Amino acid sequence: MTRYICNVWEQLYSATTFLATSPLQPRERLLEAVVSRMSKVIHPSPTETIPLNIFECLSSLEVKLKKNGSFKETIEQMDDREVEKAIDDIVSLFNMVTRGYPEESGSRNAANRFSR
Repeated sequence: MTRYICNVWEQLYSATTFLATSPLQPRERLLEAVVSRMSKVIHPSPTETIPLNIFECLSSLEVKLKKNGSFKETIEQMDDREVEKAIDDIVSLFNMVTRGYPEESGSRNAANRFSR
């Protein structure tokens, strides 16, 4: 597994956990998850070695979340249905990466359980 895909997995894990557990409203959770947890990996470089489907999903998510300029501007202008769809997209992307790299996600999940 490449260092980049490890980082993608870690950022998606962090974003998904935050989306699921934060007491904030959905729009605020989405903004925080994207800006604080995913912004470093949401723009994949074509030179990174990642599966095409993951690359396309990351790229598509970036386009969707920056269509009005910045992440903040776009998310603030989304209606509630678009916010929920973007949250679903992040969780689905995490699921895709986890299924694509089960050995990585399994070892990290075990490490996270024991480090708490």
